[in-house]
Amino acid sequence: MEISVSFDDAVVDYWQLNERKIKEAVALLLYHKGEVTMGAAANIIGCSKTEFDALMRENKIYFNYGQDEVASDLDKLDQLFKA
Repeated sequence: MEISVSFDDAVVDYWQLNERKIKEAVALLLYHKGEVTMGAAANIIGCSKTEFDALMRENKIYFNYGQDEVASDLDKLDQLFKA
């Protein structure tokens, strides 16, 4: 699917917008809101997860790692050490 968005020339010039910046903004927002995974966000931009991780750090956006994920990881670690 392709989506087309138009901006006034003055807005594009003022914010120095280009397709990459817009894709980055959308991907960061969707990831931050928990709407997409890190891999999906990187795919929106067309970059690797490592590059997206760097972009997240530049924009002070942190990994979506909630209590459920922490509990699951702790359970897995507990099982590993019991084995």
